[in-house]
Amino acid sequence: MKEVSETASKNFLSSIVGDGAHFSGNLEMSGLLRLDGDFDGIIKNNDRILIGKNGRVQGTAYSDTIIIGGVFKGELYASEKVVILSSGIVFGHIYSSRIVIEEGAFWDGKSIVSLQEKEIKKESILRGSFKLDWNKVGSVQPLYTGGF
Repeated sequence: MKEVSETASKNFLSSIVGDGAHFSGNLEMSGLLRLDGDFDGIIKNNDRILIGKNGRVQGTAYSDTIIIGGVFKGELYASEKVVILSSGIVFGHIYSSRIVIEEGAFWDGKSIVSLQEKEIKKESILRGSFKLDWNKVGSVQPLYTGGF
């Protein structure tokens, strides 16, 4: 029997919260987690989290890599990187060693970017409070739409 390479296993989709699904609670898992529905709670993952274009997540997420194409409100902790795609909207704080933000993405929050995981501590960022009307998320527009 062939062994599955580490790269192939990282691309394996372990779990999904589908479009139209609503889930609340704490989730701990390995492998790729794809969220296309609504999730409220804490996610602990030792691989990757992908929030699809229709995904809406409120809470705290811990993972190696977090990719956001939908809406996220809360705190993100990534040991490798956080990627906010052009369709992504983030309201919250990011703690990671790298942040990638595509043109057209929206982010409102603070960050600590450090190559030393031990330096990524949430006590280092002032706390803010967020009030988000999920029904109005689709109407959020970037503040700057001009060219360079």
